[in-house]
Amino acid sequence: MATKAAPETTSFHRYTDEQWVAIERILPPTNLLSWGRNVRFALEQIGREFCAMRDRRLRRPSAREHEQLRRCIARIESIRHPSLRRALGPSYDLMRAWDSLLEAWSSKGFQRRRDVHRELLYGRMIWLWEHSLGGRFGVSFEGPLARFLAAALGPILRSEMPGSDGIKALLQREKDSRRKR
Repeated sequence: MATKAAPETTSFHRYTDEQWVAIERILPPTNLLSWGRNVRFALEQIGREFCAMRDRRLRRPSAREHEQLRRCIARIESIRHPSLRRALGPSYDLMRAWDSLLEAWSSKGFQRRRDVHRELLYGRMIWLWEHSLGGRFGVSFEGPLARFLAAALGPILRSEMPGSDGIKALLQREKDSRRKR
């Protein structure tokens, strides 16, 4: 029986010195001397966490294995003996957690071109820009936020990196979302 190859994943560990210099030039004027390393660490950590989430989802069990998991859950739920149910409780809880996670990874958050992990990455970068760095939100592609996103996201997303129109569109979606709140 042939096994399917794991999908190719994005891996990001840290910015190169050249990439960091490009990002640093865009950052809003703050006291980077005292906390510049913390900003770099925070950005790199956001990138690492995104890649870890993406990698884990890409290596998830198949739909067939998910169905097998659900059958195991149903079997445990059919057990009526209290001692046996109590003994199987930790395994049952773990299986239910996996079922929920697999269900989320198959949800509308990952249908068609949508990827909630990528949306979370964008949101975290924008949050860091505004709250930690004190930058202002703006939709213009020539604006500092768009330039920051292009420089900070490029090494993380690589071939998936949106172009200038994509960055402007994601900023416009964020602006529209803020209006609705």
